Amino acid sequence: MLKLEVRRPAFLEFTCMLRSQGCQVREVTLFPFMEYLPGSADFYAGQGFFIFLKNYGLKEGQMKKNNTKLLTRLSLLVALSAIAAYFPLPSPTGTVALDSAPGYFAVLVFGGFEGSLVLLVGHLFSALKTGFPLGAIHVLIAFLMGGCGITFYWLKNNLNITIAAIITILINGIILPLFLIPLLGRGFFAAMILPLLFGSLVNVFVAVLLFKLLKTRMDGIGNGD
Repeated sequence: MLKLEVRRPAFLEFTCMLRSQGCQVREVTLFPFMEYLPGSADFYAGQGFFIFLKNYGLKEGQMKKNNTKLLTRLSLLVALSAIAAYFPLPSPTGTVALDSAPGYFAVLVFGGFEGSLVLLVGHLFSALKTGFPLGAIHVLIAFLMGGCGITFYWLKNNLNITIAAIITILINGIILPLFLIPLLGRGFFAAMILPLLFGSLVNVFVAVLLFKLLKTRMDGIGNGD
């Protein structure tokens, strides 16, 4: 079973396209979820409504090609995140860096699944660079960063990119360290809140800026500029 996201108005056009490609669409149901599973390049960024397609009928070679594209994208984004981890921002632990920017950018361009995965792995690279100062807790932080990516995606689709960015910055900078108080104490929270807020602000700002520049460029190409 594949799970794809489409705009509701494009529903009929989308199913007709599938049938024109020889795909057997036997059952279609809409659900208001906010995440998709990879497996097909036929992905439309929409308002969070998903189509479950049973017996989609893609040829095995096409499925492998699509999976290869996904793995290539993820590899490039993770590599960018690893490189960005070497551009640190001031913090007591040394783990706050620009490693989150590629992940947030991936959320905006490719969706919640890929973006959250890049954010998760990106934090691990940043922690590895500094020798895992918080030990295994960095694994928990990595998953929390992935959650920030999914939240960013959901907010962007249901509100707008500006509000999504502001709320995500606050979640990353305030809510996330709150989860760590039982493990690291209030002193850690007090010491990290400003560095995390600043780091989150920089990473989200860079991601949104690059996304808007890319979108403007693509719109210009579409208009023949």
